[in-house]
Amino acid sequence: MPETSRNFHGIYTGTPNATVRSEPSVPHGINQDFTLRAIMELQQSTGHLTAAMQSLKETVDKQETRLQEAIDKQGVSLKETIESRETRIVKAIEKQDERIAKLEQSVSDISKKIYAAGAILSIVVIFVGLVTKIPWSSMPG
Repeated sequence: MPETSRNFHGIYTGTPNATVRSEPSVPHGINQDFTLRAIMELQQSTGHLTAAMQSLKETVDKQETRLQEAIDKQGVSLKETIESRETRIVKAIEKQDERIAKLEQSVSDISKKIYAAGAILSIVVIFVGLVTKIPWSSMPG
């Protein structure tokens, strides 16, 4: 029990035994309607925001899909281009190898002909030398 005492004027001082309740100046119905209306508007706004976020998410997903498809298409096109150029380069290298092989064969043939011509020329020179030397040595002198 709270302590109370009387002062010299006869007025009680200290903590009262009961708390005083005051009624709000606005009746509960009006205040509750305002709160309920505010909550409903917040829910509606949240619904709009959720729908907008979902729409944005769908748009981003579509854009991502389109971008990936474009990248894949470009990748395939680029791969085909690279393979085509690689094939042309390989064919050109094969042609060059064939030309080089033909040139090597030609050089080999020419070198054999030069060796043969040199051998024939040597034999002719020796023969001419012998033919010219014999008449001079058989001549009285």
